[in-house]
Amino acid sequence: MTEPGVALSHDLIEGYVGEKVDAQLDHFIEQRHEKRVKAEGERRQEAAWKESERRAEAKRRAQNKADWLTFHLESAARWRALAEAQARHHEEQANRYVS
Repeated sequence: MTEPGVALSHDLIEGYVGEKVDAQLDHFIEQRHEKRVKAEGERRQEAAWKESERRAEAKRRAQNKADWLTFHLESAARWRALAEAQARHHEEQANRYVS
């Protein structure tokens, strides 16, 4: 028969060792990450994504600008045609009263 508490202390030691190993691994990973960031700066992939987003936003803005230009030019043409039609109508009505 084993002594009371032997298994318990064995489990506690294993848990402590596991936590210590996890902490060491975390520390190692953090150091490698910091070293890489100092040496390389931002990741190339992230920089490429940012550039891609910048280009896409510029394209969206250019398209919006073109769409608004088209909208306003077409609206002006419609209003001009409507105003001219209204002016003709009133001139025709006025001609009825001339004589």
